[in-house]
Amino acid sequence: HSCLLALSGRARDAVQAAEDSLAAAVAAGSEAERAAALISLGAARAASSHPGEAVDLLWQGCELARAADSVDSLATGYVLLLIVQLLVASDLTPIVDLAALGNDVLARRGLPEGHLDLYAAAAQVELGHWPQARETARRVGGGGDDVEVLDRVGQTARAAGQLDAPGRGVLAQRGDDRLGDLQGAGEER
Repeated sequence: HSCLLALSGRARDAVQAAEDSLAAAVAAGSEAERAAALISLGAARAASSHPGEAVDLLWQGCELARAADSVDSLATGYVLLLIVQLLVASDLTPIVDLAALGNDVLARRGLPEGHLDLYAAAAQVELGHWPQARETARRVGGGGDDVEVLDRVGQTARAAGQLDAPGRGVLAQRGDDRLGDLQGAGEER
């Protein structure tokens, strides 16, 4: 409930709903519910412009969800933690390791490997680590052309030369139209 309130722009109500859920989970003695409530409170705090507190709450929720073996809370918690970190971290380098940790934890619980790699690829793009971003995104996308795969990360090509494997061309759109070594209008060969 609190996440929906946060998404609808009602951050103050979201914080209150998450705090109420946390109190109820503590009273009930349910570690899995407490983990979910901490993750909801972290999301609400992020929506209410308290990213540092949000990161702490999300970490606590993920750790508790891991101890309680709550796969739903783990997946949600790691995704939200990575999103908040991508938005506020001054150093994006640890995000790649965080995604790997989250992938490992989730894979041990039967979720597909690479679940969090898109966030790692986004961090790698922002850090300018194009070859690593391309490889990470390719693992997630199962192959495909670089622009198409990185499009799933929400990043655009900054220059065709950064993505183009020799002789393969780069997708111009999300379809199969290839963009070759074309010169712009009015340019001479």
